[in-house]
Amino acid sequence: MNELEMLEEIIMRKLLLFLLVSFIVLGCEDHQSLIKHNNEKQSTFSKQKYSRRDNMTVKIVMTINNKDFVISLKQNKATHALIKQLPLAMTMKDLNGNEKYHYIQKHLPTETEFIEKIEAGDFMLFGDNCLVLFYKSFSTQYSYTKLGRIEDVEGYLKVINQSSDINISLHQ
Repeated sequence: MNELEMLEEIIMRKLLLFLLVSFIVLGCEDHQSLIKHNNEKQSTFSKQKYSRRDNMTVKIVMTINNKDFVISLKQNKATHALIKQLPLAMTMKDLNGNEKYHYIQKHLPTETEFIEKIEAGDFMLFGDNCLVLFYKSFSTQYSYTKLGRIEDVEGYLKVINQSSDINISLHQ
C-alpha cells in the first residue's frame, strides 16, 4: 500500500466516522425533539382531561313531597363518599328559620371552609355528618364543607315547608 492509498483510507475512515457521528447526533436531536413533542402532547392531554373532569358535574336527585329536584354536586371527597351512601331517606329538622338539617350515621370526609354568605339552595355538610339544606340567604360565621347546590331553587322554595320538618330522599 502506498502513501496515496493510505491517505485515501484515512480520509475515508474519517469521513465514515464523521458521517456516523453526524447520524448519531441528528438521530439524538430528532429523538429528543420527538420526546419533547410527546411530552407536550401528554401535558396538553392531561390538562384537557383534568379540565373536563373539573367541569364535569355529578348530579343527584332530591325528592320532597313527590317532587324531584336536581342537586349539582361539587367534586370533592365528601360528595364521593355521600354518593356511595345513596339512596338516603331522612327527616330534616328545621333550624333558625333558614335551614333544614339531618345527622347521617356514616361520617364524611371534610374540606371545611369559612363561608361568608350562604345562598338559598346551598347544600352543605356541617361537621362530618350533618347534611344541611338552606332555604334562605344570609351571612354566617360558620364553616362548612360545600356539597352542592339545588338547580331549581324557586321550585324548591315553593315546596319546602319552612316552619316544619320535611321528609326527603336523596338518590341518583
